[in-house]
Amino acid sequence: MTRTAIRNAALVAAACALAACADSPITSPALTAPGAAPSFSVAGGQAKVDVCHRMAKGYVKLTVGAPAEQAHLGHGDMLPGTFTPDFLWYMTPDCQLEPNVSIG
Repeated sequence: MTRTAIRNAALVAAACALAACADSPITSPALTAPGAAPSFSVAGGQAKVDVCHRMAKGYVKLTVGAPAEQAHLGHGDMLPGTFTPDFLWYMTPDCQLEPNVSIG
């Protein structure tokens, strides 16, 4: 990951915190869709995971250190390829929130 990408990710996280992204209605970890595998890698000696980071309008995919995963999930971020706890919404692998059409 380049310094610019790291800096941009830090700026996104700081902007989200300042914009009070913590008031999300989605406050618990999402459930993984059948057959979906969480994105996970190791870089620089630390495990990394992809999260769909909640912004004012939609989500953006970020790769964060595995130790930060629970903090992100705790304030409304989601893992790609998972459902919201109420199963009404599905987060696509590219971080687009879509209605769960299988319950419709």
